[in-house]
Amino acid sequence: MPEDLIPKIRKWLDKQGYPLEMKVARSFQEAGFSVSSSEYYLDPDEGKPREIDVIASMQTTITGITFHLAFTVECKSSKEKPWVCFRAGRKQHRESSVGFLARQATIQGRNLLTEVSCNPDITTDRLFHLPDSHAYGVTNVFKEGKGVDVPYKAIVGPRKAAHALISHYDRIQTHPNPVHTVCIAFPLVVVDAPIFNCGLGDDGDIELTKVASHTILRTGFDTYYSIVEIVAASALEEFIDSKAELMSKFLQSLPGRIPGTQEQLEIANMTSESD
Repeated sequence: MPEDLIPKIRKWLDKQGYPLEMKVARSFQEAGFSVSSSEYYLDPDEGKPREIDVIASMQTTITGITFHLAFTVECKSSKEKPWVCFRAGRKQHRESSVGFLARQATIQGRNLLTEVSCNPDITTDRLFHLPDSHAYGVTNVFKEGKGVDVPYKAIVGPRKAAHALISHYDRIQTHPNPVHTVCIAFPLVVVDAPIFNCGLGDDGDIELTKVASHTILRTGFDTYYSIVEIVAASALEEFIDSKAELMSKFLQSLPGRIPGTQEQLEIANMTSESD
């Protein structure tokens, strides 16, 4: 291979974002997650196969039930185009339960989240809590023309992948050969670009603050709420380490929450048998 070709290949790979995807996968692995890259899923809206960059998960099995927490991750390289997240106004404060109930989860996962939201502790509150300064939208600046809305597409991708993952686990739990998996998915975008929080100050002027990560709460006709987190690649390792610790503690705390979940599984099975 000609020596002058290698730098060109490196430059092209970097421009396409492949190094970022590999770094994200490695960071999750080093934090103790099980990781798969370039997974395909069926788009729930268009019925077409799509690719998600990384799926990183932690799980435990208790009394025959597998509890599965998974990040569905979209990676975007946008070094010269910062992302701006539009902060929700002070009057758009949400109930604390939204951070729990807006998560994408299987039927039993939603039951578990409902129970947890009524009896939160420090770990669950930090893992599922919706920040008061959450955003309702995001854009990337310095873009030219009216091309593809990269941030919107980036947010939709992991949301759809999470939906497909949840649908898969709901399907395999049906009679006659149920595989009991309680799954909660966390859509995530990792962007190799600065992230800014944008809102209006009391004087009506725009306030911009650089942040390491942000949380997007979206509403729409397809779902009441959905939550997607965005983190800058420069802050990724700290973000992952924090989530790994919280998820591990949450999984360890589950034996005390099993009875209600077990009852819901039995109800779901009886419903499937009667269909």
